[in-house]
Amino acid sequence: MSTPQKSVLSAKEVRCDIAGRTIVSGVNLDFGAEPMTAIIGVNGAGKSTLLRALGGITKPTAGEVEINGKSMSAISSKNRARDLAFVAQNEVPPAEMRVRDFVSLGRLPYQRLFAGNTAEDNTHVDRALGLVGLEPVAQRPCGQLSGGQRRRVCLARAIAQDSPIMLLDEPTNHLDVRHQQSVLRLARSSGACVIAAIHDLDLVMNHFDRVIVVADGGIAADGIPEEVLTRDFVADIFQVESCQLNSPAGRRHLAIDSELGAITNN
Repeated sequence: MSTPQKSVLSAKEVRCDIAGRTIVSGVNLDFGAEPMTAIIGVNGAGKSTLLRALGGITKPTAGEVEINGKSMSAISSKNRARDLAFVAQNEVPPAEMRVRDFVSLGRLPYQRLFAGNTAEDNTHVDRALGLVGLEPVAQRPCGQLSGGQRRRVCLARAIAQDSPIMLLDEPTNHLDVRHQQSVLRLARSSGACVIAAIHDLDLVMNHFDRVIVVADGGIAADGIPEEVLTRDFVADIFQVESCQLNSPAGRRHLAIDSELGAITNN
């Protein structure tokens, strides 16, 4: 795995329109220094739209997304995949495909047509399966796995891709608490610069080094989670009461209540 600093992802004056409506505009961001960055916002704020633009899935209406100073539009999809892996929000492995075969798809950017896996490819696939703990089911069809296992299969495919940058769209959606924690720990252990659109503020506080808040068509805040997610800011953006807490293990958490004024700030 290359160090994240060698592949810098940048957004320069990016604007994204959908059906003639501007979702986000004037976005200027640089990635590469922080291992884990969260993009958050209320539903419809544009966090997934921005992530898809950063990943080259959709082309910005205006502005540029660059990798290492080169416009993404000038980079072939194969070369882009060597720098950047993307796991979509609703990505589901084909039910009939074996787990190992799906994870091996992450090696396609490095292969000649019809060449098949090399020894190096197999090493990356084995590493990815080991990281996500799926070696025991590697030969099983994906359709026989639980929802949490299928999500880990998608993450393993991205890890096997060995791209310095990994973009995850709502990686913890529809997972129970244990698997939410597991997926984010695995993302960090991949060694990539991880950028994730996510909605759970406590997970952001607990697992991420940087948080970017999308609101009112732009970037409302960008910084360290415990400095950004203050009680007043969370109330202003998300219309909920919150309180930062330390766990007995020394980890920072964000307690949330559905109504303003329901939690006493400690």
